[in-house]
Amino acid sequence: QFAWFFDFGERSKAMLVGCDRNPNDLRFSLYDEKKGQLHQIVAAGILSEGEWFHIAAVSGKGGMKLYVNGVLVGENPYDGSFSRTGSGANNYLGLDNWAKGEILYGQIDEVRVWSIAKTEKQIRETMITTLRGDGPGLVGYWRFEDTGKEASDSTKNHYDGELFGD
Repeated sequence: QFAWFFDFGERSKAMLVGCDRNPNDLRFSLYDEKKGQLHQIVAAGILSEGEWFHIAAVSGKGGMKLYVNGVLVGENPYDGSFSRTGSGANNYLGLDNWAKGEILYGQIDEVRVWSIAKTEKQIRETMITTLRGDGPGLVGYWRFEDTGKEASDSTKNHYDGELFGD
């Protein structure tokens, strides 16, 4: 069973963050559409049921990095990012577009997408801070406190979405 909380792209052309097969393993996967290659980081046994975690997946010129609660838990030298995934046709938070709509059985407090690679220090300094939505490089920022059925993007880009399910 897959439980991606971040799923951008489409089959074999995506950036994914979440769990698969083992719900305690955290996985950050990036598919390079041009080369047909899968690049990933797996942090085995790092998650546990009933706990909140801050998860940051960073990609770009410095390679792929995966952080949990502000601590680096894995890295991969692959230097691709969103642009290598292809079309970006599907963009989901808490929904898996690979397994025909498998939903995440968990909770998401907020999601931030940046156009710049954050450092470990920068991640730790802001991971529990509520943002205004106008920071340099902030592309999308969704908070799920009082959203009703809309997933409002707090940035000027307004990548708003819809909430489905419970």
